[in-house]
Amino acid sequence: MYPRANSWIILPLLACATPVLAEEAFSNLFTEGKPIFDARYRVEHVDQDNALKHANAQTLRTRLGFQSGKWYGLSALVEADNVSRIGDAAYNDTRNGQTEYSAVPDPDGSEINQALLRYDHQYGSAVLGRQRINLDNQRFVGGVAWRQNEQTYDGALAQLKPLAGLTLTYAYIDQVNTIFGPDNGQHDSAANPANIEGHSHLVNAQYVFMPELTATAYSYLLDLDNLAITPTGAQGALSSQTNGLRLNGAIQGFSYALEYARQSDYDSNPQELDSDYLLAELGYTLKGVALKAGYEVLGG
Repeated sequence: MYPRANSWIILPLLACATPVLAEEAFSNLFTEGKPIFDARYRVEHVDQDNALKHANAQTLRTRLGFQSGKWYGLSALVEADNVSRIGDAAYNDTRNGQTEYSAVPDPDGSEINQALLRYDHQYGSAVLGRQRINLDNQRFVGGVAWRQNEQTYDGALAQLKPLAGLTLTYAYIDQVNTIFGPDNGQHDSAANPANIEGHSHLVNAQYVFMPELTATAYSYLLDLDNLAITPTGAQGALSSQTNGLRLNGAIQGFSYALEYARQSDYDSNPQELDSDYLLAELGYTLKGVALKAGYEVLGG
């Protein structure tokens, strides 16, 4: 709160010293801003070998928003999403009560997807508010953007680039806005809540040694207070601490990624968690066509 108050003290002084320049610069927030609009129509069919009926879902996601221009490195962004069903609801969206069908977790609803303030500097950036956070291959922290309702995060993120090739990232998260929103999932289940509360900390350090080698070390402390493995399970049972190292790069058309992480229980998790994560990928790109093979496992 104090830095914000100080900024209001400084701004009038700048305005008095150079009123024309300050006014022109401030107007850049609007004159250099850009509207945001996109629409994504999806057809999804789920055929499972179980007692559930086959699911057929047609949904449309529309997104409206505004990305401001910059004023002394400051900018703002706001965007809202709406997901609407098209046609019959022959699927379980986790909220419509159609539990005889397989699940397609794209429930109807509207919500604010992002609403943030951002500051950019030559040595890094800072973001405050509801935002998109995608780290590395998004295995542990990401937007699950394949679903219609993107997962976003409420909190603060700081990124520092003190040296060429080095990027240090820290984020504090007090709420995760999941793909099941804007309302809670089936029967207000703790297994698919609209929002996950907690006090999570994300630390990520990446260094690009050369195009052939990028190394990333990370520690993700996920405090997921009201999330459970099953609808009747203990809440907080998925809170975890994950420490890992990732190596990736590209060499003459070939690409690779190697990653290892150790995951354990964290904070108030009532269960003991002890798992290893392994990833190995090899790819090749020729004339715009990419082929990739990989092995990925998380287990204890």
